[in-house]
Amino acid sequence: MSVIDVHSHFFTGDYLAALQRAGIHDVDGFPMPTWSAEAAVAAMDSHAIDAVVLSISAPGLSFVTNKDATTLARSVNQQAAEIVKAHPSRFGAFALLPMPDVKASLAELAYAMDTLHLDGVGLYTNYAGSYLGDPKFEPLFEELHRRNVTVFVHPVVPVGFANINAGFPGPMLEYPFDTTRTIVSLLASRMLEKHPVPLIVSHGGGAFPYLISRILPILGIMARDPKRAETARAAIRSIYWDLTAATNAGQLAAMRSVLAPANILLGFDFPFMPNESVPPALRDFRAFPGFTATDRMAIEGGSAERLFPGLATRLTTRLKR
Repeated sequence: MSVIDVHSHFFTGDYLAALQRAGIHDVDGFPMPTWSAEAAVAAMDSHAIDAVVLSISAPGLSFVTNKDATTLARSVNQQAAEIVKAHPSRFGAFALLPMPDVKASLAELAYAMDTLHLDGVGLYTNYAGSYLGDPKFEPLFEELHRRNVTVFVHPVVPVGFANINAGFPGPMLEYPFDTTRTIVSLLASRMLEKHPVPLIVSHGGGAFPYLISRILPILGIMARDPKRAETARAAIRSIYWDLTAATNAGQLAAMRSVLAPANILLGFDFPFMPNESVPPALRDFRAFPGFTATDRMAIEGGSAERLFPGLATRLTTRLKR
């Protein structure tokens, strides 16, 4: 069975240049690392990771607008396809969309899937304060559902972060909380019930697994529907958690109480997390008594192979050689 990391980041020259022009030198207070395909492959090899699925981390395209966002998204996606072409069995890639422009995003989605043949789509928890359950994003989710595209959701900071961060970088507190906000937004709007898609959320689902017993009853009260908690729980089954920074026993137990192990995926956040953080994360995950050997196989790669059939085919071809 292969080992696949679904939470791995990359940068392109055009993207880094755009960040610099915008005066952005860190990621919400977190230091900006360097990246190369060669370094990523070396990191994979050092931990027996067969493949990773690449995405652009925060801040996404929030620092550019309109045509500039569309142009930069196209450039990033074309370069992602080139990376995958050069290393087809080691990399998959999520397409970057020029959200919140839904019309432009639908056009880029078609190009990324039909021409570049990327492995999925990357979205962010909010776009200028609009969370993914916002009705204006429904045409995008309708098309993602029609195409059965796997979606990776990475957190960004909420609006007003400068006033609430208390001197801490976004990844420390607000990323998990914003992940929770967008999950609740999707459930409250019934977006995932109307347009179910395989949806991967980062960092063990943020705070959601710990707050579910509070969130679902209140959704029912708000909807004046005694069965709402039950229907929302059913919608949650289309969500996957990745294990980035979420492998201690308490986190794993909370996740396991919400979703089946087949909905949990590996993630290591290269190059933001240091390479030496991988062995203890793998050790903690593999030692967790709540998973069977079959569960661990699904989490390490079996479920990812089903979510990314193109990558799975490329990987199988290499492993058979």
